[in-house]
Amino acid sequence: MFVLSSSPKSNVSIFATCVVNHIYPEVGLSTARVLEHFSCKVSVEQNQSCCGQPFFNSGFRNEARKLAEKVIETYKDVPGDVVVPSGSCVSMIRNHYQELIGPDHPLKSEAENLAGRMFEFSEYLNKLVTNGKFFSNINSNTLNKKLPDVVY
Repeated sequence: MFVLSSSPKSNVSIFATCVVNHIYPEVGLSTARVLEHFSCKVSVEQNQSCCGQPFFNSGFRNEARKLAEKVIETYKDVPGDVVVPSGSCVSMIRNHYQELIGPDHPLKSEAENLAGRMFEFSEYLNKLVTNGKFFSNINSNTLNKKLPDVVY
């Protein structure tokens, strides 16, 4: 069994993505189970929406901006990190939201803040390992324990 560190639980909100919400909900559930297994306090914001990438990639910048504003508003007061089981949604939020909303937008600082605390799922697990919050040690029985499947 994993021996968890005694550090306090990390607050983590899962941004489930459109595909997870509507096509592969088991991925979101497995993501939550894995994070909870490693002592994360998990939440899912009820009013989350699409990140806007389909609109952005299709050239519909105004529609993408509206969704970006909604995502930023949803997470601006949510404590802790935001974990996403999709690298493309993380890339959209980190790399394109600030461009979409522009330098004078009232949500500019919130967009920067969100970009800095949003992680793809496996990236977040790596962050926990490198910060020593993941577990304090592993014994030989650990390797035989099956964790829930997370599929991309």
